[in-house]
Amino acid sequence: FFLKKQNDEGFVEFYSNEFDQNLEYKENNTFDWKLSNDETKKYLSYTLKKATLKKYGKDFIAWYCPEVPINDGPYKFFGL
Repeated sequence: FFLKKQNDEGFVEFYSNEFDQNLEYKENNTFDWKLSNDETKKYLSYTLKKATLKKYGKDFIAWYCPEVPINDGPYKFFGL
């Protein structure tokens, strides 16, 4: 499968040919990240901050660096 992200527009397109028929769908994706200013980690020379999210029936934790201007993540995630 593969994903086509349209982060500026807030949606992801999913494509899969894992089954007998091709599967395609478009999903509106908004993420309500909870940013923590209290929890940080050091990695190399960077200070990472913790963000949490409840989505798809699961709890996710992400560590991000405000100094690195990339707000895209693995799978469908973005917005930090």
